Amino acid sequence: MLIWRFTADRIAERPLLGWGMDASRELPGGHRDFTTTLPGIKLPPGNEALPLHPHDAALQWRVELGLPGTALCLAIIFWGLWCVGSKAHLLPVQRAAVLGFAATAMVIGLSSFGAWQAWWLSCLCTISALCAGAMVKKG
Repeated sequence: MLIWRFTADRIAERPLLGWGMDASRELPGGHRDFTTTLPGIKLPPGNEALPLHPHDAALQWRVELGLPGTALCLAIIFWGLWCVGSKAHLLPVQRAAVLGFAATAMVIGLSSFGAWQAWWLSCLCTISALCAGAMVKKG
């Protein structure tokens, strides 16, 4: 929660265009130790205000890319979900599998990894391609 609060404060400083791609690592005050900032809270030493990234894709998009970049990222996600949801030829089990994958990816993306980690993006793209290939009509 402290990381997300710190990120929200940085978003408020540059709400329109953000701080720049992959700027989370070097945001002002990001390396500040929370044990000195919040002495009333019993934290072990070494808790930085922002260790590497906000651990929330939406917050990372917002702090780094601002409103235009966040809108673009959300548009890509919603377009993909709309395409899957509107395909008439999909079986219910296929639609459920893809939407279940999307829900799982969103939960993890909104609580764990950095938005630009190559292995995370590669994993999402690989699974998306496998899902798309499994849904191709045969014969």
